[in-house]
Amino acid sequence: MRCFLLISLLLITVSCSRKAVPQESVVVRDTNYVETKVIERDTVILIMNSGVSVTLPKILPVDFNKIPVSKNGKIEKRDGQARLVITEIQDSLRVDCNCDTLDIKAKLYDTFQKENRRTLTEKNIVQQVKYVPKWVKVLAWSGAVFYVFIGVGIFRKLKII
Repeated sequence: MRCFLLISLLLITVSCSRKAVPQESVVVRDTNYVETKVIERDTVILIMNSGVSVTLPKILPVDFNKIPVSKNGKIEKRDGQARLVITEIQDSLRVDCNCDTLDIKAKLYDTFQKENRRTLTEKNIVQQVKYVPKWVKVLAWSGAVFYVFIGVGIFRKLKII
């Protein structure tokens, strides 16, 4: 009987406490992002010269030497890289149009894309602690001390101690 009382008193005092179990949460973030790099290059594209020649019959008699623009029986006009030459050949007019080599300045854009993948793992451990007001703690300790006094009194009456 004495042993039963001792064990039951120990079980009562131990069962009053409760252990908080920590909660664990794991957050995994899987991120894909694309990195784009654009490289700009300047370049020059050459277009070869081209020309057109046409011979037309002269309808009205024209004296090329009387035209103020003409030199040695030719009318020549230049605009940038294009050149026009009109010459008189017997009863016809010869029209020559030539375009010198044409330079085109251009910009080329090279685009490179790189796909990256990043995995981020966050591990959070949360320990929950219940808030116990001070007055509740004081009452709990005073109750525990009261139980100890009662236990000691019981054991003295039974002459265990």
